[in-house]
Amino acid sequence: MNSQRKIFYAENEDINGLNSPDLKKDKVGINSKSNNLNRKWSKKNTIMIEDTAFKGFHNQENHLLIKTFTKDMKYTDNELVKLQKYLLLVSEASVNNHDFDVTDFMALNPYK
Repeated sequence: MNSQRKIFYAENEDINGLNSPDLKKDKVGINSKSNNLNRKWSKKNTIMIEDTAFKGFHNQENHLLIKTFTKDMKYTDNELVKLQKYLLLVSEASVNNHDFDVTDFMALNPYK
């Protein structure tokens, strides 16, 4: 499996009505306007989103652990809404910050 997975969105797609003028939706996800597509993927610019702690064991500093969805949570689950808000905070913090390190951000602002 490719270790450099990318999240693809349609160009300029409005994700749940959160189309911000400060953000550009492009073919590798939500990035700042100054996106450099030739940038290398590393722990400093990648967040691993998983529902089990085991999967992030070797990359704990950039592992974001979310609750596992069960069918009993069908009408009460809000984990993806919380995740979306957190990822928008990460994105806003990284805008125009070329030295942004997501591991530092996650250490100072843990996902709850």
